[in-house]
Amino acid sequence: LENLQPQPIPELFTLVQQYAEDTRSPKMDLGLGMFCNADGITPIFSAVKKAESRITDTEITKAYGSLTGNAQFRKSFAALVLGDDFDFSRVASAATPGGTGALYMLLNIIHSAHPDATFWIPNVTWVNHQTQAEKIGLKVKPYTYYNATANALDFHAIKSDLNTVKPHDVVLVHGCCQNPSGMDLSLLQWQELTAFFNDKGVTPMIDIAYQGFATGLDEDAQGMRYMVTHSPQSFVLASGSKNFGLYKERIGLAMII
Repeated sequence: LENLQPQPIPELFTLVQQYAEDTRSPKMDLGLGMFCNADGITPIFSAVKKAESRITDTEITKAYGSLTGNAQFRKSFAALVLGDDFDFSRVASAATPGGTGALYMLLNIIHSAHPDATFWIPNVTWVNHQTQAEKIGLKVKPYTYYNATANALDFHAIKSDLNTVKPHDVVLVHGCCQNPSGMDLSLLQWQELTAFFNDKGVTPMIDIAYQGFATGLDEDAQGMRYMVTHSPQSFVLASGSKNFGLYKERIGLAMII
């Protein structure tokens, strides 16, 4: 183990620690994406409390379950993300430790299927996207998503930068509220990007964690649902940490469609 080198703590988590140690008041944490009430507390939803009680009252065994996780959970979570009318015969899924666990699982599958694939990520994204892909052995390239000068999503630059993608490459696309820039694709842009990907023969990977935080559960998923419906194949990594308020439970689902 002496060959292992200490890894730097991501800047975001360093900032969170500095915030916790800062004695000044008032202060506000804008680091991690967590819902807080007026008192700065992240509450447990009443629906979650009821579900926990129901499980405790009715559970009769702790025996091993399926290797891919609870079947009812996977079915219900997939329906929440993809919509009740989706053709679920197209979906293979596995429960994971949060969206990050889903990302790790899907990146490993991509590397097994096409180790020479390039994983394209937005120029503004979360640190785990690049670090996990590189550790697994995938080539990583950025594409322009956010224009800091204009403080806007640059859709023309997205298509321009991705013009060199090759078949079997995978392009990461953020679902609603997921890009750190705060900029979301419009439904029309989702549709145009779907046609662009299909023409290039690349596979989209959609990362969605804040479904319901923008307009509504179904409204926020419209673009993503269009893309997975009209793409020959796609990857979806979903997290319930945010919209269920289940941060420490690490609720995730990896889907191959």
